[in-house]
Amino acid sequence: MSTKTNIKKLSIAFGVLLALSALVLIRNNSKSEASRNRTFQSELCDFDSSKVSDITIYPKRKGEAIQLHRQNSDWYVTINNQQYAADQGTISNMLALLMHLRATRIAATDKSKWEKYEVTDSLALRVELKAGSKTVADLMMGKFSYQQPKNTDQNPYAQRQMGKMTSYLRLNGKKKVFATDGLLSMTFNRQADDFRNHKILATQKQQLDHIEVTLPGESYELKKEGLNWILDGQKVDSLQMESYLSGLEYLSSGKFIDKNALPNQTVTHKLILHGKALSAPVEVQVFAADTAVVGMVSSQNKGNCFNTKETNLMEKLFKTQAYFHQSIQ
Repeated sequence: MSTKTNIKKLSIAFGVLLALSALVLIRNNSKSEASRNRTFQSELCDFDSSKVSDITIYPKRKGEAIQLHRQNSDWYVTINNQQYAADQGTISNMLALLMHLRATRIAATDKSKWEKYEVTDSLALRVELKAGSKTVADLMMGKFSYQQPKNTDQNPYAQRQMGKMTSYLRLNGKKKVFATDGLLSMTFNRQADDFRNHKILATQKQQLDHIEVTLPGESYELKKEGLNWILDGQKVDSLQMESYLSGLEYLSSGKFIDKNALPNQTVTHKLILHGKALSAPVEVQVFAADTAVVGMVSSQNKGNCFNTKETNLMEKLFKTQAYFHQSIQ
């Protein structure tokens, strides 16, 4: 009986020790996890995008800084001390990317590895965000690496796995270098013109019911009556008209020019689009300065002027009257 009692007491004591050991292990793990959380900062940016007023991008190797500034709800890019309408979608995507930027690991903890990851002051691309006079984010973006996918499937028809792209960066004023998924340089390492609004026209053909066209030595109006378009009292060719309207729905260009630098400010071509669904008529004007330059401006993108000489934009926008009375072959 005494032996059984001793065994029972030993079992109870062992159970208590085991429970205490488990508690100590859990406590130590919790402390270790808390310590890791304090030292590893996975969230790299914390700001309210609606309050960001300025974005400055300092290119690698000390190129000229790109200044983006918000006025009310619209963004502008400054080039040669002139402000131009910026592409709102591009900047919104930039801010969203930074807000959701997460570090996957710490690549380095001191300055000795900065040059390796190209995050030194001279090698990095720097992006600074401000809300008024307060800096809310300041990143030094360095090199990126690409890891080939480990393709273990020998089937040539199997879906190929994507490789892994990793970008390296640090917070300005801090020592640690972080690794993050993706290719940051594609978003931020651009020319100033890349941030400008490239739109010339953005309409829907069903919105239009009246079009005015002015060419050198010729002007005419197209009006919609019922389902038909009319020019000088005659119904135009429906296929030609449909093709023309489709070409007006979205037009863009990335070739900019300073309108004030054009030697000839005389308007040579004009297009005005009317429609009950439009908040205001849309107008496109052309300044044919010389044989090398054709300046084009649009009321849908005020401030930007495009050099459309080496494009097909003139051909799309400005048709002669004869075009609308011939069938598409």
